[in-house]
Amino acid sequence: MSPLSVIRMRITCPEGCDEAFMAEHSEGFGDVWSAILGDKDDIIVHLEQIVSEGTSNKECTAKIGDKDVVLLLYPDNTPVRAGTLLVKEQNKTSFEVFSCFPILEGVTNKLRIVKKHTWGNGIEGVVAARPLDDDELPISFFAPYFFRDNTAFASKMEMDICLAGLALSCEKATQDGVEITEGPLYEEQLEKFLNEHPSKSKTDFPSAFVSFKGSTIFVPRQYIPEFEFRCPVIDIQTVSFLDRKIYKLFVPIMGYEETAIFCNIYVPEHIFDGYIPREGDDIQGVLWMNGYSA
Repeated sequence: MSPLSVIRMRITCPEGCDEAFMAEHSEGFGDVWSAILGDKDDIIVHLEQIVSEGTSNKECTAKIGDKDVVLLLYPDNTPVRAGTLLVKEQNKTSFEVFSCFPILEGVTNKLRIVKKHTWGNGIEGVVAARPLDDDELPISFFAPYFFRDNTAFASKMEMDICLAGLALSCEKATQDGVEITEGPLYEEQLEKFLNEHPSKSKTDFPSAFVSFKGSTIFVPRQYIPEFEFRCPVIDIQTVSFLDRKIYKLFVPIMGYEETAIFCNIYVPEHIFDGYIPREGDDIQGVLWMNGYSA
């Protein structure tokens, strides 16, 4: 793997956001199922199959207050699955479908927990964590096993977290870089140019060029856990879910060399709209982040 160049983004937390997450809480799944299935389909159409054929085990059950919670996984042992939460209240005799969300096979990274946020339903939630290099922005993720792992997400705890993103949009990055004509970087590059070329003057150096090739850009959007990203593609596989072809892209999302943070980004074929990704391509888009303890 070639060395990764990195652009470190500095952003401020807007009014109304949770500073630990650098974004606002929105207790729902937004467009994740539309991203996977396409606009002409709906997860409700497939829910009977997902529930009837889904499987569970003792690691996918929990008692939360007076509620019994079970997570059904469909299909078994695939990189993209549907997780369906079933809940039975103490005075009820049967389970009811509570929610349904994607569960994505991730890449393990060592992270330090910053904060957890339990949704108002008391069962689901999101987590903010940082790379051990505290200079990086936090990574927030929906935790599909939150009902089970809630107490494990303790502040400042170092954990192995599997990270994966579902692309809500994705395309080949077309901007190779940017010309800079003023500012500290321009002055630095100008001084270097003049030192290396004593016979030249400032007029011979009109601008400095900053290349984006191979760079990682990973910035929180307004709502947790969505991010804008740009990154190079290291490896490509294809998987399927409900007969949809999905590209599984192994990518870096932040950091540099030994401190780099990696994840899988899953891009349904229809989102690429005819583009076929290749190793070494730079891609950009918006993703929804999924994470769980390894």
